[in-house]
Amino acid sequence: MPRHRFQESWLSNAFFKTWLARVPDDTTRAYCQVCHKHLMVDITGLKYHRSSRQHVSLEERQRATSRRQERATPGERPGAAEEQRGFPSAVQHATLLFILFLAEHNLPFSLCDDLLELNRKMFPDSTIAAQVALKRKKCSQQTKVLGEFLAKQLARKLQLNKFSLIIDETTDCTADKACALVVKYFDKETNTIKTSMLDIISLYDENDGSSGVSLFNLITKTLNTYQIPLTNMVGFAADGASNIMGAVNSVSSRLKAHMPGITIFKCVAHSIHLCSSEAAKTLPRTCEELVRNVYTFFCHSAKRKYEFKEYQVFYGVKPHKILHPCATRWLSLAQAVEQLLEQWQPLKLYFNGIRLDEKLSSIDRICEAMDNQAIYCYLKFLNYMLPHLNRVTLVFQAKGPTLHLAHDILPNSYLKLLNYLCQPTALQKMKLNEINPADQTIHLPINQIYLGEDVHSLFQAPNYKSHKLVTEIKTTCRTFLITVCQQIRKRFDLNNSLWIMATPLQPKNIMDPNLRPTVPSLTQLAKDVPRINNYMQALADQWRDIAWETFPEQYRSPQCEVEDFYIYVLTIMDTMGKPKYECLAHFAFEILALPTSNTDVERLFSKFSQIKRKGRSNLKLETITSLIHLSEYAKMNT
Repeated sequence: MPRHRFQESWLSNAFFKTWLARVPDDTTRAYCQVCHKHLMVDITGLKYHRSSRQHVSLEERQRATSRRQERATPGERPGAAEEQRGFPSAVQHATLLFILFLAEHNLPFSLCDDLLELNRKMFPDSTIAAQVALKRKKCSQQTKVLGEFLAKQLARKLQLNKFSLIIDETTDCTADKACALVVKYFDKETNTIKTSMLDIISLYDENDGSSGVSLFNLITKTLNTYQIPLTNMVGFAADGASNIMGAVNSVSSRLKAHMPGITIFKCVAHSIHLCSSEAAKTLPRTCEELVRNVYTFFCHSAKRKYEFKEYQVFYGVKPHKILHPCATRWLSLAQAVEQLLEQWQPLKLYFNGIRLDEKLSSIDRICEAMDNQAIYCYLKFLNYMLPHLNRVTLVFQAKGPTLHLAHDILPNSYLKLLNYLCQPTALQKMKLNEINPADQTIHLPINQIYLGEDVHSLFQAPNYKSHKLVTEIKTTCRTFLITVCQQIRKRFDLNNSLWIMATPLQPKNIMDPNLRPTVPSLTQLAKDVPRINNYMQALADQWRDIAWETFPEQYRSPQCEVEDFYIYVLTIMDTMGKPKYECLAHFAFEILALPTSNTDVERLFSKFSQIKRKGRSNLKLETITSLIHLSEYAKMNT
């Protein structure tokens, strides 16, 4: 016999009655009238479905449609008579879908001239296809109108919700410089954390360049234009450029002066990149030059690539391409080094074979570097060490919240690097922020420095028996480690109060009653972010009570996403049918919406460069901004 049956009382429950319906002749299933799908009648599963992103999104669209219909009667609405006749409303809908399709897939407006005519030929019996009239110029104008509408819709949300601002500058293919403004906020209507572009503004058309005062004025002018209260801005994130993050005369210094209590974040991913860049200077330049020279030799010659394939087949290695390290992202060297080492033997044989025939200085430099035993060891060391740093950046490049992970990941990664360098007993006696990586008294002896298993195995080979060579390599690699640790210590506050106090928001800590004696309330976290309004006593009570709540297995799992966890928390009801932990969940969402990096802007710039490319370089910034708004809308509603 089935364990669960449909309860008639659900149809009068405020939580279920607006969307749940019974299935005739089947008491073991229910029907969602919003998503139009059948569900099992498990109370936990039904609550989880109610809080799912698809259901929330569809429900929001239905409410928006209802509000528009309530504001105007059928006879008063513009175009109501045409809608009642049928086709014009469907034609408008088809036109809108077509414009969204062009924006989402980054297609040119000139497609309108031919594709719609093709549709008429393909579907001659379709009245809608015959009536759609959209040419290139009209499509461009409609795109701008729709983009402005979506920007105003976003502004209305920011007028009601706390948000963080993320900015960065970019230079496009026509050497025009612009600044992008991206907002990250908790949307109380959908109970989700959203990231959206607010605007992209030229730095020279109507502004005075990219100085700190100019960027600050640009930010305040944009917020005032959209009538967004400055009091709603709780966080700010950007890279470490001096005009943005400098101690004086910068954007951040002005924000602190004009918006007391604002939380400033310097991008973690950029900071790790700078730490690595400084450490890279301690290694011989030949290491990076070898990777670049090998790539340059093959990149524009199909003949050379074809000839090299024979050597790859001979050694039985996969025919992977030789990668190019990005000049502005030194950590991209990790994949390039990995691919180079994978192809090392066929490359060495290939270059030695063509050295006498080609007689090029570039080949001579490559052969000399590949014959250098020390260079090979340094590349092996980089192949071992760089992925450790890459893993840190990957965490903070994620699209979801990462603030609650910062205190676990950054100090632990720093301690792991110190373990390669320092004596374990010394590390145990000292606090992490008191350890000086350059202090030779706590360093391991040079012969105990660990550089990875590959390098350790090489040192056992006969051609590395020279004690002087091994000592030289280990000394240089130790300098690399010292520099990385010094830079991390310089650029990060490892005892950051906000990072520490955000850690209890992790699901495993929320559900741990043993944490309450050490963290009796979230008062300190609320003080660290004073611009987020909260009810301290209700927050404290809910923080202590939720530890004794029984959670389904899927939310106790380490794989549970923090957003999904708090969406479920909002579905927990008290005896009066009201959300039991609403204050705690909303506070957690607003804290988790604070950004730790500006990678969302970097993603926006990738989209920007795909739109404004060589074949579409005449597009105006206003049109590009509208296209990005439409693209974001299309992806969120499909």
